[in-house]
Amino acid sequence: MSATSTGGRVYEAPPTMDASHSAAPPWFMYLLIAALLIVASNYDPLAGRHGGFQGEEWNETKRESIGQIGEGGPIRGVALLLLSGVSLLYLTRPVRFERSGHRWGRRSMLAFGGVAVASIAWSDDPLVSVKRAGAVAVGMLLAVALSRRWSWTEILMLGLVTTGIVTLGGLLLSIVFGDFRPWEGGYRFAPMSHPNPTAQDCAILVMAAGGLAIAGPRRRLMIAICAVAGICMFLTRSRTSVASFLVAAVTAGFFARPRRELVFGALLVGALVAAAIVFVPDIHGLLTGTATMGRQDVQGSDIGTFTGRTYIWQMAYTFFLERPLQGFGFGGFWIPQRIDMFAAQLGWVFFHAHSGYVDAALGLGVIGLALYLLLLGTTWVESLQEWRQHHGAGALFALTLVTFMAVGSFAETFFPLANLPSFFAMMAVARLTYSEEEIAGAAAQPPVLQSTWRERPRLAGALPAASAQADGWQTRP
Repeated sequence: MSATSTGGRVYEAPPTMDASHSAAPPWFMYLLIAALLIVASNYDPLAGRHGGFQGEEWNETKRESIGQIGEGGPIRGVALLLLSGVSLLYLTRPVRFERSGHRWGRRSMLAFGGVAVASIAWSDDPLVSVKRAGAVAVGMLLAVALSRRWSWTEILMLGLVTTGIVTLGGLLLSIVFGDFRPWEGGYRFAPMSHPNPTAQDCAILVMAAGGLAIAGPRRRLMIAICAVAGICMFLTRSRTSVASFLVAAVTAGFFARPRRELVFGALLVGALVAAAIVFVPDIHGLLTGTATMGRQDVQGSDIGTFTGRTYIWQMAYTFFLERPLQGFGFGGFWIPQRIDMFAAQLGWVFFHAHSGYVDAALGLGVIGLALYLLLLGTTWVESLQEWRQHHGAGALFALTLVTFMAVGSFAETFFPLANLPSFFAMMAVARLTYSEEEIAGAAAQPPVLQSTWRERPRLAGALPAASAQADGWQTRP
């Protein structure tokens, strides 16, 4: 085994072993699973046309689909069935990685899924609960199956391919059909779905591309994808997703960067805030405009109610008191009768409480809410422990994603549903159960570059390391 050193860092050539390379999934498998996940997520490109998310026209469209709650269509059902087949295929193959000590996150996820399935027995609409719990169960099965065989790099690549098709493909279609008009005041980027889930997909794409930029050689391409996806996320003007992503990014940066960079960044932000207070004449108007992200459908007074969300939560609380322990069944609360009731009271049509925590309590009671909080908490702690032990890009991806989910769940519902954030969150939870050490002894991916003992662990930055990783070298302190 040969070695060389650069700037106090040592790079060791890994032992030659063909098993590691043969275990990697082929490209058609990435594309197959990505296509099935996209179909199972039930995207509607026609719903993303410019102007389709404002006013009574959008409400009428939602009213027409109330009677189809929980159906999803036969194509989506076939996609979920094929995903189950892919999962069973991987479950029949031997485990590729050693088990790690991080198991409570996956146990919490399976416990939450078990309660969701059991709630079918007391659901107000058992058929809807069966379909929704079944879709989530398929996602959990796929997560467990892939975590046994796929490395973090391969899961990040799947995230890049899947969300890249939706986001970048949607951007291309918007440009081709002339729907991409960010210079217009009321524009919101949403080529494949509503702006809120579109922003969540953009955030996943930024996280996946950022992780691959850390762990792999194609750094410039990954950074370019991060930039484009980040711009698309801001163009959605989804305040909850953008704010949650910023909190998640700051959290990841806090644990990833050296202390001196954090101090410098804090001083810089403080100086900018002080300068704004002194030199900006209408600081209140600026803050209000920033909070609304320039949206014409949001007034300054709406910020205090989270665009009407607090009214939903107040009304939902009265229903929660009817079944505080077990709830109305997974997916069993938002049935057509109650959707009509909320729409008549509040003046607009919606299919969830716009809060993951409120929906967990409505569907599964305090038991489900406690399990959801346990899932987020244990996964966050385990991803942080994994990062501190190995400084891998996958652990940082999981930490960022769970933080994004935990913050976003205050004002949006996107887990656990049949959507891309849920699928990749479940994959991250399950993947933490396994280490990066292959049972055959080959390394699954190069670890992230660690700085010398004089600094805190940091991301792979300067590169001599990039060229070493591109040549198939490993890094170690």
